Formats: sequence, C-alpha cells, structure tokens
Amino acid sequence: MARAQAQKHAEKLAQKLAAEQEKHAELMQQVADEMRQNAGEAKERFEQVDAEVSTVRTDVQTNRTDLENTIADLKKVRGDMGVMSDHIATNGDELRRSSNWASATTTTSRSTNPTSLRNWRA
Repeated sequence: MARAQAQKHAEKLAQKLAAEQEKHAELMQQVADEMRQNAGEAKERFEQVDAEVSTVRTDVQTNRTDLENTIADLKKVRGDMGVMSDHIATNGDELRRSSNWASATTTTSRSTNPTSLRNWRA
C-alpha cells in the first residue's frame, strides 16, 4: 500500500514536472520569437539610420564645397576691389587728374563719357 501511494505520488510529480517543462518550452519559444522580431526591427532601424547618415554626410560635403567656392569667390571679389580702389578718385585732385586723363584718351561725346567732369557741367 505504501508502495502504491509512493507510485501515485511519483506519477503526479512526473505529470507536474512535464507540465512545467512544457510551459517553460512555450515561454522559451515566445522569448526566442520576440528576440528574432526585435532583431529584425533593430536591423531595419539601423539601415534607416545608416541611410540618413549617408544623406547627411553627402549634404555636409555639398555644403562644404559650396562654402569653399563662396569663400574663393569672396576672396576674388576682395582682390578685385583692391585693384579697383587704386582707380577710384577719392579727392578733388584725383578727380581732376581722372577727368584730364579720360578727356585726353577718349573722343566720346559727353552723354556717353561719365568719367569726365568737364563734360557734365552745363
């Protein structure tokens, strides 16, 4: 009789153990499925971020090139202005010399020769 009770008790424990093992196997499968799904989503997000970084990198390079070109243009303009400043009259004597030089080197009419001050007097 004690042996029969021990046998029944062992069978109940074996059934409980089998049920618990089945629950754990199901949970492990769910966790594995979630991990695969999360890994797939993480990969997609990573690829999106990678594409965005590539786009930003290209935009930055384009802006850097544009900025370098603009700086070069500004330096050229500044240089041109320095050359031009040597030819711009800043006082009366320079204006008279400019006027005399312009009238001596050109034969244009006063309506088309704005460099000569004498031609503009009424």
